[in-house]
Amino acid sequence: MAAFLESCRFNADIHWLLLGDQSTSWQMPPNVRLQKMTLTELLERASTTIGCKVQKITIHSVTFVLHTARFLRMN
Repeated sequence: MAAFLESCRFNADIHWLLLGDQSTSWQMPPNVRLQKMTLTELLERASTTIGCKVQKITIHSVTFVLHTARFLRMN
């Protein structure tokens, strides 16, 4: 995670939004925001935003979110 955050820091013109439900002790760079959100909350928000049901599938312990063609607006 440290290498990823350093990469984000060096791309200061990009504002990163990380979604997750776990706490972290990592110091976030100024251009990185961690939004606490469970997968269930994310799927519900995506479904509401794009107007169709969004669900997850699990294949070999990798979770994919389906039907998320548009970026979710985080208000």
